Amino acid sequence: MKRIKNLEKLLKNLNPVLNSEKYFIISYNTQIPGAIGLFKEKEGVTQYLEENYVMKLNIKEKSKPYALISLNNYSDLETIGFLANISNVLAKQGISINVVSAYYHDHLFVPWERREETLHILKNFSEFIKKK
Repeated sequence: MKRIKNLEKLLKNLNPVLNSEKYFIISYNTQIPGAIGLFKEKEGVTQYLEENYVMKLNIKEKSKPYALISLNNYSDLETIGFLANISNVLAKQGISINVVSAYYHDHLFVPWERREETLHILKNFSEFIKKK
């Protein structure tokens, strides 16, 4: 897949998709099977887990619940300002995001209770950029 580096083109084609699962962010000493992402830090391994794994393993220390919104455009890892624009739009609405930039797409973990609102904001933002 050809990754897009043009900022305006990326913002016009966000194509945000809301995953139906509920996620938690945890820190644990070892990788837990089923983690959809992880990052090793000196204090532990930060992991992104679906709710069913967290409940099955009875993990007590965890974040509040998050929803996952994937931006299904093929963003280039070197694009300047892409996530800054998205973060700014959501910050103006008081929505926090935890971002994971993967090789092909960017993924936003947003507060579970604001998932639909966030999806709506992202779609409207993309449409606004298209009309400019």
